[in-house]
Amino acid sequence: MSRELAFLKLDHGAPYFEVHSNAFRSVIDAMCSRGQVTRYTEAEFCVQSDGSITKSEQNHKVFKFKGIPGMYKVADALLSEADAQVHYGSLIKVISTTENNLWNLKDKREIDYGDFEILCVASCTVAHPRWSSTFGGTAPLIAAAEQMKIPNQNFQKALKNIAEIKAEPVTALLMAFTGELASAWLSLQWRMLDVSRFSDVISRIHIKDLTETSDSVSNVGVVIHSTVSFGRKVVGVFGKTSTAARLGGAKHDEDSEQQIISDMWTEMKILLKEYKSIDSIPMNSASYGPHLHRWGAAFPGPTLLKQELACIEDLHLIFVGDYIESQSIPASIECAFLSASHGARRIAEVFSSKT
Repeated sequence: MSRELAFLKLDHGAPYFEVHSNAFRSVIDAMCSRGQVTRYTEAEFCVQSDGSITKSEQNHKVFKFKGIPGMYKVADALLSEADAQVHYGSLIKVISTTENNLWNLKDKREIDYGDFEILCVASCTVAHPRWSSTFGGTAPLIAAAEQMKIPNQNFQKALKNIAEIKAEPVTALLMAFTGELASAWLSLQWRMLDVSRFSDVISRIHIKDLTETSDSVSNVGVVIHSTVSFGRKVVGVFGKTSTAARLGGAKHDEDSEQQIISDMWTEMKILLKEYKSIDSIPMNSASYGPHLHRWGAAFPGPTLLKQELACIEDLHLIFVGDYIESQSIPASIECAFLSASHGARRIAEVFSSKT
């Protein structure tokens, strides 16, 4: 999301998610009844090797959903049910344990967020060596382990396992258009276009209608995802609007950023040259962007954190997310949910056994 434009709610990552298990489906059905989630039914097309654009075959046995008004709403809804206190715009840089065996969290400004009985780690970045190349210094959980007077064997095993997890990066180009330019995008017969068979730079283009019923003009968001191979080549460029740059202070190279934006825009125009209404749109005509966003941990794997190491019971430490081994589709939103559900049950069992 962006505060620059009231209507702007872009999904820089996955525009939808799939549901395969009954456990996840029951939660999503409840969200649907509350208007937080709905079925994703938008047309998906692909560019064939000869350059032609055809409708993709749909697997009607797989149910797809999206958050309303954006994908952030899925996590937002779960947090609201938990009555959680949320701190946005913060980057936790110091994680430590207290003499009372609690977890203490501080941000980059040394603001103390308090002591907690349970630490739930939803992103492996705070426990991964790649933290150093992005934010500098030692990853907070690695530093916490080093400072423990008595090393915890399972914690050490988990950190070693996490260090082996690779993440395939994707660079996203985000932009929005209004008025006639938005109408030009919305006139296309597709909302998701897979171009991975035809391009070494771009993997897909996603169009999102952002027009509200009360709007007098059309609004549209356009997100372009790079291929993984292109993402690897430019992995060191974060984008000035990225979380790494805004919150973590990661340095960004303006010249490199503009070159990548230009490369992806040019490739997009080549791929869509048959659409004259799009071909005539200049890059500087967007009402928002184009902005670069590095989706650094887009696809974790093939090594993932073993399920038995995802909960360090004696430390009250849980690892959850799409980087955990699961019986579901790996590195997926459902995988992340199921890992969180499993971790919550494990911790509940630990606490119940002590009372």
